[in-house]
Parts: sequence; structure tokens; C-alpha cells
Amino acid sequence: AVARALEEEADVEPDRARAARLELDAAAVAHKKLRDDARAVDLLERAAQRSPTTPLVDRRVLDDLVRLHEIAGHWSESARVRRKRLHFFTENQLVVHELRTRAQIDERLNDLSQAVIDLDRARSLDPNDPVIVEELDRVLAEQGRDEERVTLFYEEAQRATDPIKRAKALVRAAQVADGRLGQPAEAMKHLRHDAELVICGRG
Repeated sequence: AVARALEEEADVEPDRARAARLELDAAAVAHKKLRDDARAVDLLERAAQRSPTTPLVDRRVLDDLVRLHEIAGHWSESARVRRKRLHFFTENQLVVHELRTRAQIDERLNDLSQAVIDLDRARSLDPNDPVIVEELDRVLAEQGRDEERVTLFYEEAQRATDPIKRAKALVRAAQVADGRLGQPAEAMKHLRHDAELVICGRG
């Protein structure tokens, strides 16, 4: 009765922000008390369509939608809502974490192109995290985008200040160029640059 009353009041409420709050409350009752997650999701989706209302309500609606969609295994819906929710994150580390989570969902959905976009954006925000580079390389490899892998490691070498890290990145670029692209001349160029770095480092 409570959930129904809240829902009916939201239907006739002219104020968008208050209507969204009513639907948010009704969804909480449906989920926690009635164990009716399908109804809760429907109420939350209706509340989300009223956006923008207030940052607190809009964010809470999207948080709850993500949680319920993922409980139900609705990964494409979760990805959609996560993209809509991203602008609420303001700290770099939170944005990076969200982008990496989205990339994992993209892979689950076999949307590898989108996973590359998300990981590449995460890398631009946190260029010093080697794990992001490895994740991006792995997804590019799964798609056979080996030229982009060479570029990735060459860019890593250019950016690195530590000669050892630069050399390792150039070796990876050379390995991909030779082993996957069959371009020994390109591989030799990277290895020659690698050797020059080592010599300069020793000097």
C-alpha cells in the first residue's frame, strides 16, 4: 500500500524533483520490503527520466539502478546507466576506477571497441598506472589491433623518464611489430632505439 501510494502521488506531482523523490522512495519499498526488483527498476527508470532534478536525487537514482541491474545480471543496462552516471564523479581516481569497471562490463558484453575507448580514457587520466596499459594492450590484442599496440608501447617509451622502463616499452613494441605484424624492420628500429637508450643510461 505504501509503495502504491508513493507511486500514485508521483504520477500527479507537478514538481519533477519531488516526483523523482517519491519514485525513489517507492522503489526502495519495492526492493527492500516487497522483494520486487522488477518493479523497483521500473520506478527508478521513471525517476531517471525526470532528470535533472537535484544532484543528490539524480545520483541516488542512478546508483540504485546500477546496483539492481547488476544483481539481475542486466549488464547492458548497467553499462548504459554507468555512462549516464559518470559526470557525477569529479575526482580523477574515481573516474578512472569507473572507466576500468565499465571496460570490464564492455568485455563481458563483447563490446571490445568500447572497452578500448574506456581504457584509453582511463590511461589519459592516470598515465602512470602500468596495469591500465596492460589491460589496454590485452583488449587491443584480442581485436587484432596490433599496429595500435605498437603505437601504445612506443608512446609509453616516449613518456617514460626511467631508461629501463623506456627500454622495456620499446622491446614490447618491437616484439609486437616482429611477432604479430611480421615487420622486422620496424622491430629493428625500436630495438636500435632501445640499445641507444641503454648505452646513454650507462653513460
